[in-house]
Parts: sequence; C-alpha cells; structure tokens
Amino acid sequence: MEILFIKLLNMSITAGWMILAVILLRFLLRKAPKAIRCFLWLLVGIRLVIPISWESVWSLIPSSDVIRTDILYSETPSIHSGIGMLNQAVNPVLSESLAPDPYASANPVQILTYMAAMVWVFGIAVLLLYSAISYLRLRRRLFDAIRLRDNIWQSEKAASPFVLGLFRPRIYLPYHLCEPGISHVVAHEQAHIQRHDHWVKPIAFLILAVYWFNPLIWLAYILLCRDIELACDERVVKEMDQENKKEYSEALLSLSVPRHTIAACPLAFGEAGVKQRIKNVLNYKKPTFWLILAALLSCVVLAVCFLTDPPGLRFDFKENGMISASACDLRKSSGPSIGELKSGELEELSSRLMGISGAPQSDEYRDLTPFYYIEAKLADGSLIRINGYAPDSGKSDVIFRDKRYIITDSGFSAYVNSLCAGQDTLQEDPGNTEQMEKPKAPENNAFPTLDESVSAAILEHNKDSHAGGEYSCESHVTLATQPGERYSEEADTSVSTMEVYAMALYMEFQYDGTSITDTGGSHIPCVLSFDLDENGNYNLTNYWEPRDGSYYGPDIEKRFGRLPSKTAATAIAGAIDSQMHILAQTQRCYAQAAEYWQMDTDAFIGQLFDTILSSPAAASTPASYIDEHPLEFRELKYYGDATLRYIFSEFLTGGQTGLKGHLMRYVMDALIGGEALDLKAATGQEYFDAWKSSVQVRLIEEGAEQLEEEAPKSSLLLQMLGEL
Repeated sequence: MEILFIKLLNMSITAGWMILAVILLRFLLRKAPKAIRCFLWLLVGIRLVIPISWESVWSLIPSSDVIRTDILYSETPSIHSGIGMLNQAVNPVLSESLAPDPYASANPVQILTYMAAMVWVFGIAVLLLYSAISYLRLRRRLFDAIRLRDNIWQSEKAASPFVLGLFRPRIYLPYHLCEPGISHVVAHEQAHIQRHDHWVKPIAFLILAVYWFNPLIWLAYILLCRDIELACDERVVKEMDQENKKEYSEALLSLSVPRHTIAACPLAFGEAGVKQRIKNVLNYKKPTFWLILAALLSCVVLAVCFLTDPPGLRFDFKENGMISASACDLRKSSGPSIGELKSGELEELSSRLMGISGAPQSDEYRDLTPFYYIEAKLADGSLIRINGYAPDSGKSDVIFRDKRYIITDSGFSAYVNSLCAGQDTLQEDPGNTEQMEKPKAPENNAFPTLDESVSAAILEHNKDSHAGGEYSCESHVTLATQPGERYSEEADTSVSTMEVYAMALYMEFQYDGTSITDTGGSHIPCVLSFDLDENGNYNLTNYWEPRDGSYYGPDIEKRFGRLPSKTAATAIAGAIDSQMHILAQTQRCYAQAAEYWQMDTDAFIGQLFDTILSSPAAASTPASYIDEHPLEFRELKYYGDATLRYIFSEFLTGGQTGLKGHLMRYVMDALIGGEALDLKAATGQEYFDAWKSSVQVRLIEEGAEQLEEEAPKSSLLLQMLGEL
C-alpha cells in the first residue's frame, strides 16, 4: 500500500507541472476553440492514469521520481525534486527529523507513509461514497419524470436542464421551459452527449477521487468542467446569428443554478461560470486558421514536454568505449593518492556504469567538495567523473557531458569508495544467486556450528566491500531456518541442506588508544544456503541479499515468501523493519571491538558522562543535557552492557545524589528497557537502590534460570554482586 501511495504521489507531482502549463496555455489561447482546452485536460488525464511514460530530452519536468520508494528504508531520507535549491532546503530537514533512530523499533518514514496511505484510502472512500449517494438521490427524485420525446424527459423536480446517465444518457428538462429557450437547451445537452461529456466528467471525478490530496488536481477538475461547458456553447452557437446568440444567453441567465459542491454528475445547462459563458457566446467569432494551427501545435508541445520524463543517466560503451580511468583518494593525510585502473578494473567500472538505471539529473551536490573521485576517458574524448562525498553518507554523483546525475544506488557508491581507497573490487556480485566455492574443512576437524558458520560467511562476504578498518566483526539475528534436501549431481545422491534467513550487521572499527570508531559497514537481511556433509559441516553454497532502492521490499517478500506462511510473515516483518534489531546488534559489535583491543571502557564511558555534564543545557533535566549531546548519548547506548556495568559500579559505590546520578538513571532506564521501575525518586541513588532491591526480590521469587531468561540486565547486576 505504501509503495502504491508513493507511486501515485510522484505521478501527481509530475502531473502538477503539466496542470500549471495547461493553465498558462488556457490564458495564452483564450481566443482559440474551447475544445482545444478540453484536449489539453485530456493530456493531463493521460499523465495521471498511465503509470509508465517515455523519456525525452525535451521534457520540462524537473524530476519524475521526486520521492523514491527506497525512502522507506533509507538512513538519510531525502527527495529528488530536480530543483537543487528545493532539495538543499528540504533534505537537511528530512534527514534531521525523519532519519531512523537506532534506539527506536520503527522507522518514522515508514510510520508516516503508512498513516498517509491510510488517510489517502479513507479520502477516496469518502469521495466515492458521496458521489454514489448524490447520484442515487438524484435518480430517486426523478422517478416520476415523463418522456417528452426521444431521450428528452421532463420533471417538476428538475431545477434546471441537465444530462444524466452513462450508457443511455437522458436529457431532463423542467416543466416551465418554453420555446425558443427549450431548443437552445436541448441543442446544448445533445452536444454534451455527442462529445461524450457524460463519460468524461465521471472519469475525471474518479481521477480526482484518487488524487484528492493534490490541490492542483481539484483546480484542474473545476477548470475542466468550465471548459466542457464553454466548448459545448461554442459548438451550439457557431452557426447562430447575433439574435439567436442573445436568446441563448438569456436562456443561460434564466436557467443558471449556483453550485457550491463538486460532483461527478450531472451535466447541468447553467451550472458553471454563466457570466463568462454569456460573454463568450455574445463575442464568439470563428477562429482563424492560424490560431487553430497555433493551438494544435501547443498541444503537441505540451505532450512532448510534459507527457515525457527527463532522461536518466544511461551508458552504452559498445560504440564509445572507455579507454582509460584513474581513481583519486583525497582523504589520506599524506596527500592525494591517484592510481590508474587496470584492464580488469576498467571492465568492471564500465559494467557497473552500464548497470546504473534512471539516475536523475540534479545539481544538489554541486557545492560539495568530494573526498574521492574517479575520472574516465571515452573513445570520443568525452570524460566521466564520479564523485564521492563521504563513505558513510552514500552521497555520490556523476558528471557527464556537463550534466550532473545523483547516484542513488548505495551498492555503486560503496564500490566507488572501495575502488578509490585502493581495495580489490574484482569480486562476485553480492546480489547474485550463483553457487560459491565450498570452503575447505578446518584442519583440526573442529567443525563450526550453524551459528558459527553463518558468522564466518557474513564476515567473508563483506570483508572487501567497505572502506577498511583495523578490525571487523558481525552480529546477526536469525529470523528463520529451513532444512531441506537437494539432489547433487556430483555425489549422485541427495544432500541435506539448511537455509538461514537472517538480519546481518557487519561493522568495521578503528582504535585510537582511547575509543573505537565505526568506519563503515552494512545492515541488511540475507539468506544463506548451506549443504551439510557427512561430518555435519556446513558448506556455504549461496549468499543472497536484496537489491537496493525500490527492489528492496519486493525482493525480501519474494525470497522470504518461500518459507511456510506463518513463519514467512514474521521473518518478512523482521527483515523489512531495519530498526527492530539494530541497537542490540550494534551493541554486540561494539562489545567485540572493545574486547579485541582490551579497551578500558570504564575510562571512556566516564569521559562521555563528563562531556555531557560539562556544558550547561537549556534546562536542568537529564533529558536536556542529553539533547545537547546526542553523539555522546548514542555512544553510551552502543557500549550497552559496558555502560551498564559502569553505572552499576558508580551506584554501588554510593553517593550519587547529584546531577550525574539523575543522568545515569536516565541512561540506565534507556538501556534496561522493560526492566525499569515506574518510580519517582529524589535522586538517582535512591532509584538505583530501590531497583536493586526489586531485582533481589525477583531472584528469590522467580529463581535464577527464569530471571536470566526474562531479565538479562537485572541478571547482569546480580552477577556483579556475586549473587548469580
């Protein structure tokens, strides 16, 4: 539902540019035949109804994909309006206010999109229900209508003449009509039927109901209704003399009915813009040939410029091949590092560039200074420059033939980063489904468990795909397992298999002697396929990951959908909601890195608390100090149990009755989650003492085994106390 809503939102934005163009053309072509205006609105309807479009260098639409579906999973939500100033104004706000919080269980963009989609569906239902009720009430009022002749009926309930009906349209007239007005009215309503307006207006209302959230489409619908009436007027009066035009105008004036609502039906004779219609009728002159030609040409120009999308970035090196390329890294303290690409690297760069699809043209990053870049020369002498602005942000763009294109493929951005950093990028595509070479069995015959095999596979798979740190580690959450069998042609027998559906976090760190720094990584669902040999060893045969961008969600649903239905639903939810497990996984990785370097976590965590306490906040509450130091608070969360051990030690020492005690209680509650107490305490020390007592009571009542399972943070305190 959310993806459909985003698709329609983008379609309404692109149609909005076309509506503005039509409004301008209506003014410029005000003396042209009014039927031309209706045709212009038909083009708008085509833009709104047809979900596919064609690319053209003549397109004047800034961007056809303003809000991409990958915004649902992006760590830095952004729009791509095609207008640099707008992107620069909006995107920082989006990234700051809607970026997924690693401490939260849900992505705010996903929540807002879901809520907006529900409101959208509700709005459609209200409009369609309103239209259906209005139509049925009108039909009920006309049950006693009497046929005058052919499809012309009379009713005392008809306030003004109108056409009603889709398949057998009828003209309804009030009884008080008399000649010559009746002939003019019938001619007008017959013109509606001949032009198929009794179909056009309901279809236009249906489109309005789908796009009700866009005010420009409401305006377009109102103007369409007016233009339909003006076109019918012109069709009727084009052969009239001035005297008949006056009679027609008098009929319009006498039968005018004010309408305060927008409806799909009926087509009433005097319902829309009567004053303007009378003016047009009295001043009508047959348009000249050149005016008609100009109007038709305007329709062609509108179609070419607004029914097509701006061309995205496309490379085809078959006729204009890449002859050389160099990669430059500006991040090194020793100065820029420039290296020529080898033939294999050149082929891979060409292949990856040809794989880029639909990168939008944008100058959003024009004013940024790249940290690294690749320059490639083509056979015709033209240059391609690929800029990377930060490995952790994924920002990169391509300059080609004096135009900039934003790269939204995070995999390609990571590849550019690795290539410029001098890493070996010649490897198998991580998203493929080809079989991988089976790892050799360990020499000591200590075959790893399934969980150890998954860990080893994640580390091996990711080791060459990031900027490079001194230490790498992983943490995975198993969402589902699926045992099975397959036939092996090599062994000519059935082989037991095991598929592991997991959410994998891979991180790389550096250490400066005091603290560890996250230098890069990935957090993505995966499916690992293993063969089991006779010794119970797990041999990896396939490593699957979803593709980026709009493919992400559908790929997960398709691949995880192979599981049994109940298991699949839970696993898919865990895979798509990237925030569900991220904090606990990050904490495990930080713990591994701290252990690897034998880091003095107490000293560093103490420094973090000192930093938070060092600068005054807007208010004296712990939350205010945290708000002033979000990075330090994030680090305290990431160190997880190490932070808790520091806090427990401080409280066990006693005397934490000041601001630091309150702050430690705030951090402690954030880390222990549901194990916290709902208790108002004068000091942090008082709160901790009460919490410790409650934990000791739980140990007596529930026992050690149950407490360890249900309250791991409470168990951590008991372990420090030597009571567990």
